[in-house]
Amino acid sequence: EPKFKQDLESRLKQEFEPKLKQEFESKFKEDLESKLKQEFEPKFKQDLESKLRALEYVKITRPVQANAVFAILPREIINELREKYFFYVWDENTFEVRLMATFDTTAEQVSGFVAEIQRLMDSKKNKP
Repeated sequence: EPKFKQDLESRLKQEFEPKLKQEFESKFKEDLESKLKQEFEPKFKQDLESKLRALEYVKITRPVQANAVFAILPREIINELREKYFFYVWDENTFEVRLMATFDTTAEQVSGFVAEIQRLMDSKKNKP
């Protein structure tokens, strides 16, 4: 009987454990993705997009989706801006950049980024 019990436990573990693990992981991932989409994405998109659109020298170049915003920034501020904020220059010819955020990107970080763009542009305007 102990052999039978061990065989049964082993067989159940082999057959059901992977299925349960897969179901759990799938459900957990769905729940997490759903929560992020509901809470993070709309807030990020609205906040960053609207603040960038308010700047006359920034142009949003693509529809804003998920956690990415593509925009053309003034060439003369990109290097200085990258000293404080990490982002990719997506197109070196047009100075289109890809701005990404994660679930823990704060409203203060978004505001700081946009304020830094404004500060850099103001400093360029005031130079003779």
